[in-house]
Amino acid sequence: MKNLKLDVLGLGTCNADFLMNVSRFSGTDDEVDIEKLRVSLGGSAANFVVRVSRRGLNSGIIARIGRIILESISLPNLKRKKLTQKG
Repeated sequence: MKNLKLDVLGLGTCNADFLMNVSRFSGTDDEVDIEKLRVSLGGSAANFVVRVSRRGLNSGIIARIGRIILESISLPNLKRKKLTQKG
């Protein structure tokens, strides 16, 4: 990728969001079972470049990402959303 042409370049966070469904809110010293867990791509820069990419702009991101999040969540999601990747 010598001449990478981007319309938008995001610089910031790229992390994982953990979204959980529970039957009720817990009280003090209480536990509640998780009914459903969804892990998805998150972070302000990642969310922004995904949104502008959906509007047809060639988008990329510069972010520092932990290895586990990178391998299991971030890169697969960015590839699926057709964002430019390098490095």
